[in-house]
Amino acid sequence: MKKHFKSIVSMSLCLLLALTLWVPARAASDTEYKDVLEATLENIYFTITDPSCGSIGGEWAVLALARGGVEDDAWYGRYLTAVSATIDSCNGVLHDKKYTEYSRVVLGLTAAGQDATKFNTGTKTYDLVSPLLKKQDNGEYWAAYQGNTGTAFAIIALNSRDYINNASGQKARAGLLDTLLNAQNSDGGWNINGGASGIDPTAMSLQALAPYYLRQRKYDALGASHSYAQLKSSVEKALAYLKTQSGDDYGSAEAAAQVVVALAALKRDAANDPLLGDVLASVLAYYDGDGGFLHLKDGSDGDNQMSTEQACYALVAYDRWKTGKTSLYNMTEGMYTNIRVSAPGSVAVEQTDTDSFQVTSSDPCFAVVQNADGSYSYLEPEGSGDTRNFYTESGSATVVVCGDANGDGKLSISDMIMARASMLGAISLDEVSLMAVDLDKNGLTIADIIKARAYSLGMTTLDW
Repeated sequence: MKKHFKSIVSMSLCLLLALTLWVPARAASDTEYKDVLEATLENIYFTITDPSCGSIGGEWAVLALARGGVEDDAWYGRYLTAVSATIDSCNGVLHDKKYTEYSRVVLGLTAAGQDATKFNTGTKTYDLVSPLLKKQDNGEYWAAYQGNTGTAFAIIALNSRDYINNASGQKARAGLLDTLLNAQNSDGGWNINGGASGIDPTAMSLQALAPYYLRQRKYDALGASHSYAQLKSSVEKALAYLKTQSGDDYGSAEAAAQVVVALAALKRDAANDPLLGDVLASVLAYYDGDGGFLHLKDGSDGDNQMSTEQACYALVAYDRWKTGKTSLYNMTEGMYTNIRVSAPGSVAVEQTDTDSFQVTSSDPCFAVVQNADGSYSYLEPEGSGDTRNFYTESGSATVVVCGDANGDGKLSISDMIMARASMLGAISLDEVSLMAVDLDKNGLTIADIIKARAYSLGMTTLDW
């Protein structure tokens, strides 16, 4: 999705009128969000003409526009010029204690297409990521000095472009994750730095945990002191806590926005989550009808730039999930290309690491690699729902929809006919097609055909 904003006058008058009269409607949030997203991206683009280094009118605006597909080299160039001046003025020391400054700038630079480990200002090259690995004298990471949100965003920033993916970087990730998991309150939520749980810090913590929740092998490789089962339980408890806080649309646009970002990071449908319901509508409830978002739903505090920017990148996060793109904070696109994956058009495939790829499909799939002798072996999936991860050291893999004998990317009656014909010896299926129709992975039998029919009628489920 690439957008070019040239003139606000060029927008359709009908669309502008529709947006002006727009009234939030919870039941239709999934269809309405695109118009709101377009209007909000445009609002930010035209309002912030000179993006700066800062929490308002800076990195979060850059994140929203860049991840939302808005292209304008001059606009991002003005941001980079402003960041360069700020970094040069402090000789690369953004703050001596508040390391969220580093995390935020790392995310902004990465979204703008820069490598934050070697950002060149024109006078000097700075590594703005390594400070996130620094420890205090007591052994705790400086990133955790500001509390749980500081810890969470350090993890998010490190993973945004797979920065410092070596032993020291993995050790830091493990330590930060342990710190975050240790800080979870008994009710399942997190606070900022002591006290009662809050929606924002809980959602932000979930955003940091999400990549590891979805990929057990990625988490296990870190060597953190908490087991994957403990991390999984922490995520589930946090979601349960958010369920208790969902009344009145989470209390503010910013809080609702962070929950949407968390659900998108966890590959859950924020418009129809089985536990939290339509959280997307909770964000849209704060829309002012003219490209901005109110802080409070009753409008008593007006709309402001912070609520608009956070709501905007939340809608971007949802849209990226909806369209099968990498998550809001996962900016590793194009970094890994060593695995060649063949898959039908109905299946989205994304390589997210050197030895793994992610498959997103509404229908269960499996993946195979070809052995030296020409035979095929299954790859074991990890994850849940419509998104699974597969790991392989092979240079190529094939993804197939379960039951799909003819390779068109779906299970249909024609596939069942082919399976039946193969059983009777009337046709010969290649090995991968035979694996597709062998739903129980125990040899093709009439039971597989019956199960395929039951699945097509919505009477049963199939395993990945």
